[in-house]
Amino acid sequence: MALAAASRGALPSSPALARHSEAKAPASSSPSSTPIQAARGCLVSLLPALALRHARNARNARASRAKRHSWAKGRNLVGTNTEETSNEPPKDKRISILGSTGSIGTQTLDICRQFPGLFQVVALAAGKNIPLLLEQVQEFKPQMIACDESKLEELKEGVKNLGLDGYEPVLLSGSEGQIEVARHPDCATVVTGIVGCAGLIPTIEAIKAGKDIALANKETIIAGGPVIAPLIEECGVSMLPVDSEHSAIFQCMQGIPKGGVKKIILTGSGGTFRDMSVEDMKKEDPEVLRKRSTTHPNWDMGAKITVDSSTMMNKGLEVIEAHWLYGVEYDDIEVVCLGQKRNSKATKSESAGTLNGDSGLGSPPK
Repeated sequence: MALAAASRGALPSSPALARHSEAKAPASSSPSSTPIQAARGCLVSLLPALALRHARNARNARASRAKRHSWAKGRNLVGTNTEETSNEPPKDKRISILGSTGSIGTQTLDICRQFPGLFQVVALAAGKNIPLLLEQVQEFKPQMIACDESKLEELKEGVKNLGLDGYEPVLLSGSEGQIEVARHPDCATVVTGIVGCAGLIPTIEAIKAGKDIALANKETIIAGGPVIAPLIEECGVSMLPVDSEHSAIFQCMQGIPKGGVKKIILTGSGGTFRDMSVEDMKKEDPEVLRKRSTTHPNWDMGAKITVDSSTMMNKGLEVIEAHWLYGVEYDDIEVVCLGQKRNSKATKSESAGTLNGDSGLGSPPK
């Protein structure tokens, strides 16, 4: 019956499809064509309309997913935040932490500890610091735990020795373990605290799985910006910066209309060697220079971040990060050296002048 109807030129009841078919009647519907040829021609004529409907449904699905997943509606940082947001705190927000034994990870768990009713830790990924990881496991009892491949057996033995009745978490290792932690089905937000580009692939997989990202890893957005930026929009998730500088900028930008940011100003102390000329550095003992570049007067941030801070390399990275997070051109991002340890960030908008942000709102200033 359906084939016979198609051969007579009958069309589906959808008005859009009917209009499309009337506008482009297939040549195969001539009296000399067979029923099969007529049906084939009719279906071919419907393909563009079906493709349009499929694309529309896909867009609607992404919009629905974005509304469902994002606690802070409108805070997608690929471009300027423009939408009204709720100031209500989350309740029982489920998070995964990549780099749980590092600086960002331990500070995140401090917040979870301080507000036990607001956050639930469902998965942890760490490196080789198994003693600290086991302390975190005993306290937060995550459903999934990952560590360095060389430490998996030690982790298994340690979890067993905790003696937690009925507690049987999934234990994984290596990059695959990090990816599984990042896309854990019960997780809503992933805190990315892994140092370096090692956090790039887990972050991409988390975005694909519909997870919001709390970004504390510069290298992820710097190395993967051209991939991550469109992926965030496609998957309808939010990326929130939790590291100090860009967290301050993010808070300055709340309420600024789209296209309203005129300039972003990043400030810094000038680094350890700001008062030394190139000639002075050439004359200095290399061991003295090494110690100065790897020792921060206030913060313990690890060797890489400390060297980046002392040489001002971190400001170059922050410029690239700001470009991708906020959609601001490089010419509109300025770096100012204040010669002080306490840094503030500022955002200039067309309507609100200059808004200052305290970089201490996130992790320690660098």
